Amino acid sequence: MKGSKIRRCSPLYNPKLKHKTAIKVIDLFDAQFRNDISKLHPSIVDLEDSQKVKFHSFSQRLPYEKMNKGFLTTLRKKNKIKGKFYLEKAFWHLHKTKFKHYLGRCRPLSLSNRCKRLPKDSQWGLPFMTKGFFSSEKHLDIAKKCYKQGYLDFIPAIFGMRNQPGADDIPKQRIILMVPHFVVILETIFSGVLTGIYKTYPWFGKLRSQNSCDYRVTQILERSISDQWRRVSVDFSMFGYSLEKIFLFYYFSHIKLMFGIKPNSHLSGLIDSIYEYLRSRLIVLPDLTFLFCDKGINDGSGLTSSCGCFSHMLVSHACFFYLYGHFPLGDEFLDIYISDDGIWYWYGILADVISTRLKEMFGLSLNVEKCFVRVGQAIFCSSLYICHYRPDKDYPTLCRPIRSLYRTLVGNVFKEKGNFVSSSGEPWSDVDESIRWITQLENVKFHPLRLKYVKFIANGDYRFALGIKNKIGIRGIFRLVGGFKDFMGSKISSDFKYSQTVYSNRVSSLWIFRAVDHLIEENENT
Repeated sequence: MKGSKIRRCSPLYNPKLKHKTAIKVIDLFDAQFRNDISKLHPSIVDLEDSQKVKFHSFSQRLPYEKMNKGFLTTLRKKNKIKGKFYLEKAFWHLHKTKFKHYLGRCRPLSLSNRCKRLPKDSQWGLPFMTKGFFSSEKHLDIAKKCYKQGYLDFIPAIFGMRNQPGADDIPKQRIILMVPHFVVILETIFSGVLTGIYKTYPWFGKLRSQNSCDYRVTQILERSISDQWRRVSVDFSMFGYSLEKIFLFYYFSHIKLMFGIKPNSHLSGLIDSIYEYLRSRLIVLPDLTFLFCDKGINDGSGLTSSCGCFSHMLVSHACFFYLYGHFPLGDEFLDIYISDDGIWYWYGILADVISTRLKEMFGLSLNVEKCFVRVGQAIFCSSLYICHYRPDKDYPTLCRPIRSLYRTLVGNVFKEKGNFVSSSGEPWSDVDESIRWITQLENVKFHPLRLKYVKFIANGDYRFALGIKNKIGIRGIFRLVGGFKDFMGSKISSDFKYSQTVYSNRVSSLWIFRAVDHLIEENENT
C-alpha cells in the first residue's frame, strides 16, 4: 500500500481558513475539557493553564521592521565572563572523569550517510537557496571538497524567522539562521558521534530513550523527598544564542580530545575552520544589511544539540565548583539535561541564587519564573513529573511525563500541511500526515484525560477534517488498527521525528492502538 500524493482537501490546507478552523478546534476543546481539567492535580491544572495562555490566538508573520529585535541585541551584546577559571577547571574535570574512556577513540562519520539523514524539508541556505532532495547532492559535493582540502569555503548565513501562536496577538518569534548545508553536513560528522556517546550517560537520558529519561527523573524526585534537598527545573533564556565564544572554544577543544586530533593534522585544520566560521559569521538580514556574529550556536547549525548538551553540563559543574569549592562527589549532584532544558539537584540549591551567579559569572540568563521548584515534582522538556503519579502498568516504578493537552492539540492544528518532503525525496503523503497525528496522540499517553482526548480527536477529525479525509486518514487508521500495523511493518520510520516515545518503537507497542482497542471494546464512537 502506498500513500497518495498531497491532496489539499482539508480546511486546514487553506491559509485563510486554517487559522480560523484551528482556533475553533481549540475553543471546542476548551469548552469540553475545562471542567475535567479543573478537577485534576493542581500542578496539572497550572501546566494546562500556562499552555493555554501561550496559544490563546494566532498572529500572522510580522514585517521585519515591526518584529522584536531582541535577538539582535543578544547577538551584539558582549557579556564579560568572570568565571573563566571555573569553566577551565570544569572542562578538565569532565574529561578526566566523565569522558576518560572515550578520549581519542572517536572517528568521523561518513559524509554521504549524514547527508541522507538530514531533513529535506528545510531551507538549505546559500549558495543555491533551494531546499529538498534536489539541492542535497550539490551541498554534498561542496562538503566533500571542503573535507578533502581541510577548510571551509566561507559563505554567509541567511536570517530566517518563524512565529508561533502567542497571547494577546503577539507571536513568539523563533530565529533560525540558514547556515549553508554543506557546513551542517561537515558539522554533523563530528556531532553525530558525540551525541551517540552522550546517550550512554544517565544525565543525558532524554537522548537515549524516554524510559532512560524517566528513570533518571524518578531517581531525582525520590531522592528529593527522602533527603529534602532542593531541586530546580532549569530554563535558560535564549541559551544557544547567549553562549559566549569561550563556550565554543571549549566545545571544539572537547571535539579534538574526543577524536584524538593532533595539531597541524588534516582534521585539525577542518575543525579549526568550522570553529572560525562560527565565531566570525556574517548574517544577511532581510533589510540587506550584514550582522557580524562571533558567539552562540544557532538553531540551523549541525552542532546545536551536542554543543548545547556539553555547554549545559560544563556550566552546571563550573557553577557547582564556584559555589562549593569542589566538584560533586558521588550522588551529591544528580542532574539531567538536554540542551537548554535541565533539572539540577544539589544540596541547598536556590533558583534566584543560581540565576544571579550564572549571569554574573558565565553570561547566561535563567528564567526564574519558569524554574519550577516543588517537592516531589519537576518539569522537564515541557512535561510535568509528579513523584507519586506512576500510571504505566508496564513500568510501575517509573514516574511518567504528563504533557499538556493544549500544547499537543495546538501542535497539530497549527501545523502547516502539504509542504513536507520525506527523507527519500518523495512528497508528503496522506499516510505520512496521519502518522504525524498518531505520534502526537502518543505524546499524551500518560495524561489522566488521555482516552477522552483520543475520542475528541477522532470526532474532531470527522467534523473539521483534521487529518487527511480518506480511508487511510486518522479515522481510517482508528478503524483499521491491526491492518495499519501490517502496513507500517516493524517500526515507525526515522522520517517522522516527533517524539522519542514513538521513534523506533514497534507499532504494536504504541499506546494509541491499545487505547483504540479499549474504546472499541467499550462500544465508543471512534
